[in-house]
Amino acid sequence: MQMIALEKAQATLADLLRQVAGGEEFTITQNGEPKAKLSPVPPATHLKNGILVHHAGKPISSQDVANVLAMETTPAPADEKPLLKLLQALEALPENPDWPTDGAAQHDHYLYGLPKRP
Repeated sequence: MQMIALEKAQATLADLLRQVAGGEEFTITQNGEPKAKLSPVPPATHLKNGILVHHAGKPISSQDVANVLAMETTPAPADEKPLLKLLQALEALPENPDWPTDGAAQHDHYLYGLPKRP
C-alpha cells in the first residue's frame, strides 16, 4: 500500500482512481499522518441473506456465481448446521396422541379446519 499526501491525491485523483480500479491501494496522509484509505470496491454481488438473487436491470453472470462459490471455502461444523439441529430437535420430541399418524392425509383438517376424515 502506497502513501500519498492529500494535496497530491487531490491533484491526481483521476489517475489514482485508474490505479485503484487495477487493484492498488493508497493511504492518504495529511501533515504526514494517515487519514484515509483508498481501495477498490468489491464487485457487486447478487446476495440477499446468503441467497443468490436476480436484480432488475442486471442479470446474474457466471462471474457472480463464481464469486459466491468462492466465498464458501470451508464447510460449517456439523453442530452449526441449522437444519441438522432442527431435525435432531424434532426427533427428540415426545409422541403426542393429537398429532396425525397418517402424515399428510389429514392436512385439510389442520389447514382449513375441516372435519377429520375417517
